[in-house]
Amino acid sequence: MTDDLSPFRTIAMRVAATSLIYAVNNLSRSFVLLVALLTSFGCLADERRVALVIGNGTYRYAPPLRNTLQDATAVANALRDVGFSKVTVAVEQTRNQLLDTLRTFSAEAETAEWAVLYYAGHGIEINGTNFLIPVDAHLSSDRDASFEAINLNQVLAAVEGARRLRLILLDACRENPFLATMKRLNGTRSISRGLARIEPEGGTLVAFAAKDGQVAWDGGQSNSPFTSALLRYIRTPNLELSRLLRKIRNDVLIETGRRQEPFVYGSLPDEDFYFVTARPERPVPAPPKEPQASMGPEAIRLDEAVKAPDASGKPDRPSAPPPHGTPVANLKDPDPKQNARILASNTQAELRRLGCGPSVVRPVWETEAKSSLQRFNRFANMSVEPKNIDEAFLSKLQSLSPPICTVSCTDGFVAVNNECVAKPCRAGERRAANGVCAAVQDRPKHQDIVKPTPKPSKPPPAVLVEAPRRLKAVPPQRRLSRPKTGCTLFNGACI
Repeated sequence: MTDDLSPFRTIAMRVAATSLIYAVNNLSRSFVLLVALLTSFGCLADERRVALVIGNGTYRYAPPLRNTLQDATAVANALRDVGFSKVTVAVEQTRNQLLDTLRTFSAEAETAEWAVLYYAGHGIEINGTNFLIPVDAHLSSDRDASFEAINLNQVLAAVEGARRLRLILLDACRENPFLATMKRLNGTRSISRGLARIEPEGGTLVAFAAKDGQVAWDGGQSNSPFTSALLRYIRTPNLELSRLLRKIRNDVLIETGRRQEPFVYGSLPDEDFYFVTARPERPVPAPPKEPQASMGPEAIRLDEAVKAPDASGKPDRPSAPPPHGTPVANLKDPDPKQNARILASNTQAELRRLGCGPSVVRPVWETEAKSSLQRFNRFANMSVEPKNIDEAFLSKLQSLSPPICTVSCTDGFVAVNNECVAKPCRAGERRAANGVCAAVQDRPKHQDIVKPTPKPSKPPPAVLVEAPRRLKAVPPQRRLSRPKTGCTLFNGACI
């Protein structure tokens, strides 16, 4: 009986072994697939990004900076909007407070893929070393910088723990008020305007608001030119970091008349970095085309410049990210009011880039912004109203090269680099109090001026000085004796 069942046992054991091997193979494949999915989704959805935003403006021994606190607040809000896990804001930092803040942020950066540090305030370069200046720094001599300021290397060390991207944005090249009062105790130690060139390690980018040796302008608006450009583009989806920094550079050059050029030092690894990555959840309907009746020859040429195909037969549009208004439709949980505000801000920023204004970019269409749009319509021969602006119009603005609106200057000024500068007066003119050159009133020429001949002055009366007379000695007279007789004496003779 036992011998009769042995073939069946062998077959059963082989079937069981085959089933076990098949189950193990399927389990391993499922495990590998699961790990791959978790890894890919973890990189996209669970990427930890932290930021530290510092704003120093109220200095104890220097004039206050007007825009630094507003810059820091606006940048912190923008970083929160683009999905940073934690944004720390530190304002009016003394040296000890700033060191503690950097130490805390260094620990947070070690647990994150991205570490971004933004600083707005004063900075100084001494003998090739860059320092950030706390609000309690006195800096009476060049040696005090090591004890009262923060070395930029300490800032670099605070972000070096991040695993993928380490980014430092320094709006700290403003005109330094300590240079005039700082004593030079070392004759060979150099102190210059702005910050000095640096070479950070791989994977770290340091963006200066102004190139080494230049001074960054604080700006006449609510934000500095560098921060205004950063806020203009940081929320743009699918805009790679390197391209974002190039756009900031171009905008600052235009706004400052090429007096300030942002510069980036360092290098990135071989991958792309985006502050916002947008994947549309549903197709967005194409906006209606503008009526051709409202477009003149110049506007038609602008359209042709965008739609003209290149040699490959594709439209000649740069492989740039979607236009500024695209995040409105692609972000999760879209808010129509917020979308309209973003679209208005981005459109006004593009109008300003094209030289049409306005001076201040706002999320609503105020009087100045409407005038800027009318000015663009006049130069581009179009008729677009604020209520008709959409993403297609914004995309058209982004494809144009400045300037579109030529500067119209008042009397006495001339347009240079899309700015109004005082016009030099010609010969025979001088600038009046209102800035207008006016002809000088006719005056007799030098040779025609008849000068009265001065009357000869009377010489002082001569004073006659009589020479002293020489007195002759009078010989003594003989004493004549009275004659005893009664005669008259004549010539010694008695007669």
